[in-house]
Amino acid sequence: MPRIIAISTLVLLGELCPAATVILNPSFEDSDMSAWTRTAITGIRPWSRGSAAAQDGSWYVFTIDEASISQSFPAVLGSEVSEFTFWVDRPTTTNMFIELSYQDGSKSGRISINDATDSGWALYDALPLVETSKQLTELGIIKTGTGTARLDNFKLVAVPEASIVAICIPGLALIFRRKRQNRVPGSS
Repeated sequence: MPRIIAISTLVLLGELCPAATVILNPSFEDSDMSAWTRTAITGIRPWSRGSAAAQDGSWYVFTIDEASISQSFPAVLGSEVSEFTFWVDRPTTTNMFIELSYQDGSKSGRISINDATDSGWALYDALPLVETSKQLTELGIIKTGTGTARLDNFKLVAVPEASIVAICIPGLALIFRRKRQNRVPGSS
């Protein structure tokens, strides 16, 4: 019986205090691209939506020219980030970089993602790049060189803060207390 209660508690805690997805329009399925800042570095074409062979869903973003794409979001403590991945498809003539910005004004600097990606969709895990003691506020991807590069399916997931979990636990206790009070005497 204690195991069932413990498992039930974990399941209920996960439902009441779920991890939060930080990125808006992460797979570019929504035509409203206002959450993303898209800038052409050279040429005239910034990142645009495309639909030929998306990695996830029906859409992705691509650029032919040198360009950057970024998204700002409410600060999340790096130690609370449980997943930070995205998909990249780039030709070898293209250089791709990621840059992370923090609430204190610091930046990671441009970090090459070339070694982990190549032609054809490749999953890039950016979690090791996140500084756990800082508040992450923005991610940016920069493409230089020639050829068409594509991005899709960003996942930046933050686990609830300990203070939020602390708020959820009394709620769980109340639910279990009510269930116990509503039991018919003599039943188990």
